[in-house]
Amino acid sequence: MDIWATMTAFALVAFLFTFGNWVSNKTKAYMSSVNAALIVFLILMYTGLIPANVAEIAGLAGMQATMVIPLCVVDVATKIRLRELVPEWRTVLTVLVSIIGIAAVCLTIGYALLGWERAMSAIAPLAGALLATTIVQQQALAVGDSGIAVYVMIVFLVQVSLGLPIATIALKKYFAELRAKGQLRDVVLLEQTAGAGINAKGVEKKPLIPPTPKDWQCEYTILFKMALVAAIAYFVGEATAIPGSNPKIHILTPTLCYMIFGFIAGEIGFIEREPLEKSNSRGIILCAVIFAKCVKMSPWLAIAIGTTCYLGFPCSQIVVEETVRTSDLTEEEKRAVNAYVIPKMIIGYMSASIFSLLTAGITAPLIF
Repeated sequence: MDIWATMTAFALVAFLFTFGNWVSNKTKAYMSSVNAALIVFLILMYTGLIPANVAEIAGLAGMQATMVIPLCVVDVATKIRLRELVPEWRTVLTVLVSIIGIAAVCLTIGYALLGWERAMSAIAPLAGALLATTIVQQQALAVGDSGIAVYVMIVFLVQVSLGLPIATIALKKYFAELRAKGQLRDVVLLEQTAGAGINAKGVEKKPLIPPTPKDWQCEYTILFKMALVAAIAYFVGEATAIPGSNPKIHILTPTLCYMIFGFIAGEIGFIEREPLEKSNSRGIILCAVIFAKCVKMSPWLAIAIGTTCYLGFPCSQIVVEETVRTSDLTEEEKRAVNAYVIPKMIIGYMSASIFSLLTAGITAPLIF
């Protein structure tokens, strides 16, 4: 009898992340839950104790792309407020400088050590995590170069494994810097006024769309509105696909559209801020340093934002939540720092996605 039924596989996946979470807590987030779970998974897979497609058996492989990622991105986008976007030009430029640095290293040191083809094929995965990796990998497979297809996936896995501890250390240093400069209280006050919908003049800002009537306020209503926004975003993203492109290339990727439409829905009041938490679904659904001095951004925060090129989503959010959870901040400070830093990391990830798509579009024809 085959023991690998759907629920058996799901139980194993849930245990891997339970174990990863325990390791993260014990190591104060220096070892990420994602890294710990991945290491155990690889050991079990290569020893033949579990099948390689355990996530597919558990029914999670398809659900991640079709449901989990869209709802998570919409949820994160609602945390971004319009009046906070102007200062985030530093975040976007930090990511751009990081990507330029990546390209420079690949085209010099990478070219000298690995040759033109491998050096060029590594740029997009290093600059944009899974999204750009997939584009280069599919281009390689389309021309029958399975060696490069495997190589870029190895680059992606290694960069995530190294990027998570770097981001954790940088975030811990940034939190310590906030406390040393006495700025933690400012972050707490900023989040309290933002959460209350108070603008810079101290006046409560009313949303364009009135709140949901009391009789309709429930977890299912929140999930319905999130799913509706994600569905609209998906179709808009698909409508921007470039005809004849193989693999499919979008002018606006569906993931980017989830972010844009989630931001708009949160800003006009159609969706409440942090909807997954309010719907009790969060558990179900989961070169820069120098430049930072020029734009007056903490170098530690710049390093953390720079790693979003490597981490992608949801790792860019997970690393913040784990680092905050295992810190010695008060509960009020933890809530405020999460709300303050996560949007910066996600904007960094989205910026990296846009720049990396452009990078992949430029480098792939030069390789193949």
